[in-house]
Amino acid sequence: MSKVKDELIAILEKRHGATARNVVEDLYKAGALDDSLCRTAVVVERFHEMIATTCTPQHEIEHSIAMMYGTSRSTVQYTLRKRPA
Repeated sequence: MSKVKDELIAILEKRHGATARNVVEDLYKAGALDDSLCRTAVVVERFHEMIATTCTPQHEIEHSIAMMYGTSRSTVQYTLRKRPA
């Protein structure tokens, strides 16, 4: 199981309970969800979590998230623009 898939499951279980794992697994099996989409969802969630709970400037949060998920800050910015909260 991939890191981002596990993170997405943890986020969804927190919000919706234990059945979130089954839903994510079913979506993977159906081909409706993949690691790229999971990464997008997790990046957006982590950004909103960090911006709400820290005094860290936005550009530093974007940079930190980029480092966590092996991407660039501009990719994080693009992801946030195309997937608003």
